Amino acid sequence: MVQPHPAPQTAWQRTPAEHTAAVRALAPEPRPERIPLPEATGRILARDVASPRELPLWDCSAMDGFAARRADLAEGVVLPVRGDVPAGVAPGPLEPGTAMRIMTGSPVPQGADTVVPVELTDIPRGPVPLPQEVRVDELPAGDNTRAAGSDVTTGQVVAEAGTVLDALTLGAVAAVGVAEVEATRPVRVRAVATGDELAPLGTEPGPGQLPDCNSWLVHGLATALGHPTERVLLDHDDPEELGRRLPELTADTDLLVFTGGVSAGAFEVVRQCLEPRGIEFGQVSMQPGKPQGVGQLDGVTVLCLPGNPVSAVVSFLAFARPWLDAASGREAPGPVTAVLGDGWAKKPGRTQYMPVTLSPEEGRLVARRRSAEGSLSHLASRLAGVDGFAIVPAAAEGVQEGDLVEVMMVP
Repeated sequence: MVQPHPAPQTAWQRTPAEHTAAVRALAPEPRPERIPLPEATGRILARDVASPRELPLWDCSAMDGFAARRADLAEGVVLPVRGDVPAGVAPGPLEPGTAMRIMTGSPVPQGADTVVPVELTDIPRGPVPLPQEVRVDELPAGDNTRAAGSDVTTGQVVAEAGTVLDALTLGAVAAVGVAEVEATRPVRVRAVATGDELAPLGTEPGPGQLPDCNSWLVHGLATALGHPTERVLLDHDDPEELGRRLPELTADTDLLVFTGGVSAGAFEVVRQCLEPRGIEFGQVSMQPGKPQGVGQLDGVTVLCLPGNPVSAVVSFLAFARPWLDAASGREAPGPVTAVLGDGWAKKPGRTQYMPVTLSPEEGRLVARRRSAEGSLSHLASRLAGVDGFAIVPAAAEGVQEGDLVEVMMVP
């Protein structure tokens, strides 16, 4: 049986902002690499992407219709049609007093300055044979063309460093013909849940046990931020066994996140193992999430978060996410501002993170407590449907309906 250890001394006491800064300071510089665009989904740009060309490459039609000279147009005029300009074809010049049938996006023939939409002519829409002539029934209000370079000019930045390469950004980069990008290397995360009380999912918990959810929570949060993450369950409270496994846990990873075993109890496996190895443990003036640990082992940043599920989530978002943003070159998102839809009391002295849902109402973003039980750290089932955590300042004794609050968002 594992023997209890004496409670260690607290290394420091910090505010949430102070601890965020201390954790973020351990983040390495982002590591860029050049990769093909098809492999870049979800990665973060390390360098701006500038367009090597202008778009459109030519003056092109904004409508299906007929290219003509504005000087030749009048209501009821009939113009001979001298050819088709489908997409992907470079047309010859337009003769004065004539028209060419043209499709959206096709180059405007030299000499033409207007496109008459097909619906303003006597020609039916759809796949009809090329007519010999076209009657203009109504003059178009504009020229219905897109000038070369009106979308993008040569050298214009289409995606900035720090941008996540999601589907829309990838599309913008591909549109200017860029086949490779410089992106940051993925930050590798290992999520380790600890404790005799944890049972693997899919097994029946024994006496005094409960299903592991923390490794899944950290895995889900880190994965949602685009970082490859491995889960590990250490279902014991043996500091010596944890010490034997440390080389394995720190191998091939950048951020090692422990949940559980970090407080001042008699069986705090993570603290008892890591504190002699230089990881510092202290207290952050927040609720939930007071006990925290941070340091480095063999060049790997180690974060030690509380074991209660709500505490683990709040701590990951407040401390691990800023580290991940810094290490990956992502611009750190700030909180959003919302109006409280209900109020509650709190004890002053610690910053509170209240699980809330958000909804747009009458032009405002309204935050409401996810449950009446509030921010109790063990309420894992209440995390479903949480959009973020309302941040209530340490000095406050409560908040009222209608107050403005900042909300730390869940990715």
